[in-house]
Amino acid sequence: MKGLLIKDFSLLKKQKIFFLIILIQGVAFFGFGEQANISFDVSFITFIMCFFTVSTISYDEYNHGNAFLFSLPFSRKTYTAEKYVFGLLLGGVTWLAVCAVSSAVVYIRFPDTFSLQELFTTYPLYLAMALCMEAVLIPFQLKFGGEKGRLALILFFVGLFLAGMLLIRVLKSCGIDLDAILTSFSMYGALTFALCILAFTAILFLLSLALSIRIVEKKDF
Repeated sequence: MKGLLIKDFSLLKKQKIFFLIILIQGVAFFGFGEQANISFDVSFITFIMCFFTVSTISYDEYNHGNAFLFSLPFSRKTYTAEKYVFGLLLGGVTWLAVCAVSSAVVYIRFPDTFSLQELFTTYPLYLAMALCMEAVLIPFQLKFGGEKGRLALILFFVGLFLAGMLLIRVLKSCGIDLDAILTSFSMYGALTFALCILAFTAILFLLSLALSIRIVEKKDF
């Protein structure tokens, strides 16, 4: 797995112009943006870095590169697990760095509205959402590849949206008050809610890993 991680981080080094643009955008938001813009930038940069994990799969597939890659002495299970480890490392380290910078900027520029509660509740949600996105994207990318993967993903989210709308209609027809259920969750406090989201993310991540391993082991290269 170490060699695969080195390969993916080497790919990361080749995106200097892309990261320069992200850096300029981050400096602009942190230096001149409002507090809401600074908070948004934490989520934006974390999402972008997590998304790069998916792009490494496309690099591996380019010009039938997988045919050579899987001739090397590592298992398909190791290859799949490395993508998730790489995503956790890349997303987690980026998130920690951006959170530290963001908190310092908010403390200096907006001392009256600086809140540790936001730091320990809202910011972890950004990482959780980014990892959830990663957990959904990786199996689609491994199963369908680039173009087909994007189409399948769009259809998946459309289906998810329609299923959500249908569920809301069914709950209303059964006389279940969805607003009351959401309000009852909020009574437990923001920190408890954030911990539940992180627990859900961990479960989704493990399920996604198991699904991806199964996909890669059955795939022909």
